[in-house]
Amino acid sequence: MKIDVWSDIACPFCYIGKRHLEQALAKTNLKDEVEVIWHSYLLDSGFEYTEGQTLTQVLAEKKLVSRLRPTNE
Repeated sequence: MKIDVWSDIACPFCYIGKRHLEQALAKTNLKDEVEVIWHSYLLDSGFEYTEGQTLTQVLAEKKLVSRLRPTNE
């Protein structure tokens, strides 16, 4: 059997799905009978990287929220 999977490496839900697939194959003893083919899937195809921008800045702008700064109180 062949299974094609489209996944984004940065997506936590894709990772959960990957783990569930691995567990299901292990439980059914089909791991050696199944060929899993992974395909890259870009969740945000319109993303444009700005040099020097941090992940926090990117997410804050994308989700329209302010960045939270830890306080020392």
